[in-house]
Amino acid sequence: MTIFSFSLIHLCVTGQEKDSLEKKRSLEFIEPMNKYVTLKFTQSSDVDAFTVHSPNSKIELEPNTKSISRLAFNYKFITISLSFTLKFLPGNDNDTIRGKSKSNGFGFGFNFSNWSQHFAWQKTKGYYLNNTNEYVPNWKDGQPFIQFPDLSILNFEGVTAYKANENYSVNALATQSERQLKSAGTFVVPLNYRYYMGKDKTPRNRPSDIRQKSSNLELTLSAGYYYTFVLKKTFYIGIGATPGGGVLFSRITSETETEKQVSHQTNGIFRIDGLIGMGYNAERFFAGFYSQGFVTSYKQQRSVVVTDESRLAFQFFIGYRLNAPKFLKNDVDKMERLMKIL
Repeated sequence: MTIFSFSLIHLCVTGQEKDSLEKKRSLEFIEPMNKYVTLKFTQSSDVDAFTVHSPNSKIELEPNTKSISRLAFNYKFITISLSFTLKFLPGNDNDTIRGKSKSNGFGFGFNFSNWSQHFAWQKTKGYYLNNTNEYVPNWKDGQPFIQFPDLSILNFEGVTAYKANENYSVNALATQSERQLKSAGTFVVPLNYRYYMGKDKTPRNRPSDIRQKSSNLELTLSAGYYYTFVLKKTFYIGIGATPGGGVLFSRITSETETEKQVSHQTNGIFRIDGLIGMGYNAERFFAGFYSQGFVTSYKQQRSVVVTDESRLAFQFFIGYRLNAPKFLKNDVDKMERLMKIL
């Protein structure tokens, strides 16, 4: 056998030993819950709210939906969620004062060792002017707000993220389909892309009344750091922040019964995402509380108007892991093998 053959065998063996050591080390930090299906219920204040500033005024639009409910299913690298509004909960039921609102959505994602990919769709209809007191003289608490029942926001968004440290589990923090056994942190780079449409179908009282609709494409690239402190393998505290920036393309249509005007804008945008929370993550049962959200701000092109959007979610979640059925194991295993081939 030639020296080259011996060297090749040595390289192969060394590579296999290195992979084995890295996998063993990773298992010391992360416990995959591959034999379980993870079911999770979340109650969250993850709702859309908008604020527009100009030199002489401010508009604060909020839905009469203070919290939404979400059911999530996780198995291995797959996540599926469904969100909806429970009207009987406090903050969701005061239709007389704040008007009627409805919010629902759907999401799915894939989480791998270093990469994660998530998509979500959400629609919210029915808004009120939170700062009505600045527009209606002598307005007092307890009186109805100015309402926009036919204003709706349709939102499509996604995020592609990379984490540098394989010993850090995004799944343990986000989907609970893994357990973080030892404290670890990682540098993360998320790319956020979002397309949302706003439309007001409020009936016109006069032919000259203006109705507007907008279409917006937002692209932002961020970079930051996340860390999970683990106590006794089951209790944890997670923190992280990712500031970034990007660009927002907008198309605004203003129309009366007789005229229609279309304008386009391209604006630089600043965005910061953040998370802080704590939880309990045992083999079967888990629960926790997070505060997670983002803030974006941009100055509208050819104007002094500044638009801020914030989504701050105070969320409580609780869940349980069930043994995965055999048919699900077989189907997902086939999918994993196919993805490795591709």
